[in-house]
Amino acid sequence: RTALSEMLADKSIDLAAIRKWIQIKLGEIRTRSANQTGVRRDTAVAALKMQFRRIVLKVAGKKNRPVDVMSSPVTQIMWVELMGENPAHFSKGPLKATINVKGKNITLQPNHPIESVSWWSAAYFANELSKVKGFKPAYDFTGIKFIRNDSRKDILKNDVEVREAAALGLLEANMWEQDFDFNNMIDRAYRAIGFRLPSELEQQYLFERVFKKYPFYKETYAHELEYYVWYHENSDGSTHAVEEARPFVLGGKSFYDLLGNVDEWVNKAIAKGGNWTVGPEVIRAVWYVDMQAHSTAA
Repeated sequence: RTALSEMLADKSIDLAAIRKWIQIKLGEIRTRSANQTGVRRDTAVAALKMQFRRIVLKVAGKKNRPVDVMSSPVTQIMWVELMGENPAHFSKGPLKATINVKGKNITLQPNHPIESVSWWSAAYFANELSKVKGFKPAYDFTGIKFIRNDSRKDILKNDVEVREAAALGLLEANMWEQDFDFNNMIDRAYRAIGFRLPSELEQQYLFERVFKKYPFYKETYAHELEYYVWYHENSDGSTHAVEEARPFVLGGKSFYDLLGNVDEWVNKAIAKGGNWTVGPEVIRAVWYVDMQAHSTAA
């Protein structure tokens, strides 16, 4: 795209370059179409399923540890099928579909990433996924008083209200009116078998591997960013279906949207990776902020 723009700008035409550009674009369209097979407008069909890739976390001075990581962000269809609601802002668009969950019709873009959910809602989702898959939930919510992070600030009275708030992406712990050790809960979740959000270290390790192989922060590689990452300049003001951009291939395994499209929660209740609204400088800054300043990964 960059080369084509430059040719048009200086009124020069390189037919060989144009043919190559067209071939690349046709290949991307075919790949995108294959990935989206089965997703039809106004239907309940979705193609992408939850997949995990094993990485080996290497930390200086510690034993290497295998971790299973999702190959893409959680999609709207994954959230809706488990939680029964769709809090995503981008629920309508070119790939809009309707799915019926327990008698309720829900609009969604199945393969777009879920967004507009609180950290506590994401943790609740992880616990519900653990239950479905036969694992003990990683996060122990025993005794925690919950509220919604919208206009309704009353303490939620029971599990039904807590689940409803989580499904809508609105769940928050009332941290100011209870004696609650958040870090202890996170430490226990980190040692659990069930599903959980990645630790900050795990996320940083993935970022480090990405930027070592795809050095977008270098001027000579910067033009490649638009093919792998959705950000302000190429997103058209919206999230995009996962697996639409090129994958980051790490150790022979494909990971999608590790950078851009949507920020992703980590276990310290902070979001990382950049999203569809930020500029390329923010995406590239992930390397400087998370890797050079704070990384302890080998």
